[in-house]
Amino acid sequence: QLAEVLGFVKKGRMDRALQLAAPLAEAVDAAPAQFLAEQCSQRAAAAYCNSKEAQEMAVQLVVAGTTFDIPGRDVNLIRPRQ
Repeated sequence: QLAEVLGFVKKGRMDRALQLAAPLAEAVDAAPAQFLAEQCSQRAAAAYCNSKEAQEMAVQLVVAGTTFDIPGRDVNLIRPRQ
């Protein structure tokens, strides 16, 4: 069921993803939005690279918002602290 939820996230259907994530989030005692955010972050870090250093860098980039296309924000100028 998690794969289906993440499929809706990829399609931009957050309403449906949150709805389907509710029972999964209850199982780990988390809010659906928090559960989805953690799952997406973990999968992004794992997809970035398998090394621990690269995963930490990916998480820092996610926290900084540099993995999202934000109009008017040049992501090349933003680097997380190392």
